[in-house]
Amino acid sequence: MNKEKILEYVTKTPENTNRNVLNGMIESLLKENSGDGGDGGQTDNKKLERKEVNFYDYDGTVVASYSANDFLQLSEMPKNPTHEGLISQGWNWSYESAIDYVSKYGLLEVGQSYITDNGATKLVINIPKEVIKRDITLCFTQSVENGVSIDWGDGSDLETTTGNRISHTYKDSKKYIISLLPQDDCILQLGYEEYDEDSDSIDNYDIIKSDGIYPSHLKEIFIGKNVKVLSGISDSNTFLDALTIPLGVQRVDTFGQYSEALILPKTCTDILYYSGISSNIISFPEKVNSFQHDSLRSLKANIVTIPETDASFGQQSTYSIFQNSLVKKVIIPSSAGSVPYRCFYNCKYLINVIISEGVVSLDEGSFYNCSSLTRIELPSSCNSIGKSCFSGCYNLLEFYVKSPTPTYLGPNCFDGIPSTCVFYVPQESVETYKTTYGWLNYSDRIQPIPQ
Repeated sequence: MNKEKILEYVTKTPENTNRNVLNGMIESLLKENSGDGGDGGQTDNKKLERKEVNFYDYDGTVVASYSANDFLQLSEMPKNPTHEGLISQGWNWSYESAIDYVSKYGLLEVGQSYITDNGATKLVINIPKEVIKRDITLCFTQSVENGVSIDWGDGSDLETTTGNRISHTYKDSKKYIISLLPQDDCILQLGYEEYDEDSDSIDNYDIIKSDGIYPSHLKEIFIGKNVKVLSGISDSNTFLDALTIPLGVQRVDTFGQYSEALILPKTCTDILYYSGISSNIISFPEKVNSFQHDSLRSLKANIVTIPETDASFGQQSTYSIFQNSLVKKVIIPSSAGSVPYRCFYNCKYLINVIISEGVVSLDEGSFYNCSSLTRIELPSSCNSIGKSCFSGCYNLLEFYVKSPTPTYLGPNCFDGIPSTCVFYVPQESVETYKTTYGWLNYSDRIQPIPQ
């Protein structure tokens, strides 16, 4: 629809122009041109192409997208989106932190946080015919006995419990909204953990447990007040249509791993086991204290911008963070210190890695079998490359090492890389690299970094 078509319609039939038709034409024109204003990247949200800096709603919708240069020209963050029944709590990055990060790395994934308007945590569950009249059990931890009022969404009376689980039977097959409203002094954890003396281990219980009722029937989760820990969706058949996580949540553990988007609020600084592994979009807050091993294993998101974090990212306990994921672009900030053991093991789609100045080591197998990598650039701070670090990277063609002192190479570091791969080192260090143990095997391929 364009201006010429509207003018043609009015000109040809001025005496009997249908006002409804004309209004429809004008409305269509306005929609088509809605992205021509000064919103700096905010156009048709559902079809908006992702650029270097992206702002997401809780369901993965792109609210705004900018090139790095355009974003750095902004004086404030995009407007918060709004939804009925939810209160916007702002983006999980401050304007100042986002500007600083983008100026350093040129990429950033930002998400919006929400809390329910009445403070209740709402679970949208679909009860199919084959499982009606069977008990379903909610599992959670409450800091106060009878501290959580439960509305099952079917007109039955409100209930409470002294323990960490409560059951209910639905009579009809349909969708229900279960509401959990804690008292002001009651802290709530969705799902719960229990020590098993026989196995000397911790058992995790999903928020929904019952004979014949599985977490896969849980469709949407909107988290309310007083929730500190999310630990309770581990069933591989579950895929949430919606998940909102508010400010106040501090830790994610086997939760939210099967949602379109995982938007973590500013307060969530600990990313534990198997969180967000099937999410297509993930947005970390501006500060994370720790990543546990396997925390993002098999992640489907293509772009990962790791926030400035403490040294725990590089500790041995954080192995296999992104193993087998579909990530294509990743930023490893300087504060990470190192890339841990098998961090990107078998990430076959990884093509773009930014390893920042300040990273000192790449641990064993950290990029093993990353078969799409064609280029790697190590900062001058990196002094160690672990065993089998780049083994299986059979498309690697350019390897840049900026350290003037030859970087330590572990055994089998480059097994399987093509014979045409060129190693670029500082010009003044070419001869030193060629005669250093480990690098000696590649002396005929070592060249000075182009000026």
